[in-house]
Amino acid sequence: HSTSHDVQAVRAEVALEQDRPEEAIALLTQEVRDNARTSPEAMIRYLDLLVERGETPSEEDLLLAEAMRIEFADTAITDELARAEARGWTARMEFETALEVLEGRNDEAATMERDATFASIAANATSGAFLEIVFRPLSSDLTDDTENAIARRLIDLGFPDQALVTMTGTGAHQAAADRRYLRAEASIAAGDHLAAVDVLMGMTDDRAQALRSQAYEGLGDYRVALSALDADEEASTATLQFRAQAWERLTLQEDPVLSGFANSFLDPAEPEAETL
Repeated sequence: HSTSHDVQAVRAEVALEQDRPEEAIALLTQEVRDNARTSPEAMIRYLDLLVERGETPSEEDLLLAEAMRIEFADTAITDELARAEARGWTARMEFETALEVLEGRNDEAATMERDATFASIAANATSGAFLEIVFRPLSSDLTDDTENAIARRLIDLGFPDQALVTMTGTGAHQAAADRRYLRAEASIAAGDHLAAVDVLMGMTDDRAQALRSQAYEGLGDYRVALSALDADEEASTATLQFRAQAWERLTLQEDPVLSGFANSFLDPAEPEAETL
């Protein structure tokens, strides 16, 4: 029997090499579903191929993979089976099940798989499922990019304090810069405007300047808030200009009432002579 399994697996690999993935999937589907003693390797290849092609494994396939993982629990291939099974549950957006499969597995490959699952949770889970998962203690070995993605969605959903808790370190490379923006944005949303000013120290790009302006506006320092923005920036609103008493900028407003009001400060009318 093992020979027939090997033949099917080889046929599937040949089909893949010749750019016939549908045929490869058909061969592996037959092998996995129609043969009670299919090999773990065929199961892993089958699930990976489905996910690679953006197809969703069936629950039946994944339950077969689970049974096989339990059967081969004391062998070297069990970890690989677990990762393939977890990928399948993630593709089905059954994230809790995927995380359960990976629980307790701390080798490098499992850590990467868990990170990929959390990245998919941040991108694809419903709001309710996302919040239920990320309000629990998170894995300590998530990548900076995945932590940032979770924090981004928490901010968007109105949970800036939890976003700040999620970002555990400073990050590295591009993720570090993204994290500073996210920390500033979350701090502003949480009402800690001074923390936002601190985290933006030394950053001068447009995104940082816009956040800095929001932070100073939150502190009530409207002149500094306005000075961080160019006159034509969308964030340079008439309200901020008015609060900062930036009459020159207000004269450029299209609203004739606002521009006229500003002009009255810049060019006040001569006071009328007092009558005796």
